[in-house]
Amino acid sequence: MDIDVLTDAFLLHLRTERRLSGNTVESYGFDMRRFASFLLSAGVELPGFSRSHFLSFLSSLRDEGLSARSVARHVSTIRSFFRYLVREGLLPGNPISEARGPRTGRPLPKYLTLSEVESLLSAPDRDTPEGMRDRAMLELMYASGLRATEIVSLRMENVDVYAGFLRVVGKGGKERVVPVAQPALDTLLAYVTHGRPLFRKNKGTGNALFLSRLGRAITRQTLWNRIG
Repeated sequence: MDIDVLTDAFLLHLRTERRLSGNTVESYGFDMRRFASFLLSAGVELPGFSRSHFLSFLSSLRDEGLSARSVARHVSTIRSFFRYLVREGLLPGNPISEARGPRTGRPLPKYLTLSEVESLLSAPDRDTPEGMRDRAMLELMYASGLRATEIVSLRMENVDVYAGFLRVVGKGGKERVVPVAQPALDTLLAYVTHGRPLFRKNKGTGNALFLSRLGRAITRQTLWNRIG
């Protein structure tokens, strides 16, 4: 079996039958060229390819310094290639059907620096009702770790500014009590006292804590548009 001929047929299958994008097919081709190079250097023919050969291939990838994510991608490519060969009747079985790639792990979350946080918090104009509202939302998100959905779902009865806590309804309808730092409480009190009443002049005002210009509960999309 000529690995180069089979690779070309496999890539054509991906492009025409599975309708994968050009960039994706190119990535498959890159992985297959590395696999073909391994077979040549190891003196292994496809009919005799075994699980031990596969493990040697993975070891060679690690020796080249590839990341776990790149190794996992190669595993996916080679497994797809052998499935294709079996489906086309070119091999009696898939020698690596149970093979799994390395765990890639989850990337660490990105975070803001202190100066970036200070810049974000100081952006709203606190001389306007919108600015007071936006600053209060930002302070709560930063000081209490509330999600956007939780912020826009807050109602007046959920807030006890003087006791210093919020009652937040999270996923699954579970309620929890969230303490709020004093600076955030001061900002929230300023909004409730001086900013929110100006929004309440409009029709449709409900009991939502954070209101839009129309007097309705602010949406999550509006929140991100305001602070993004």
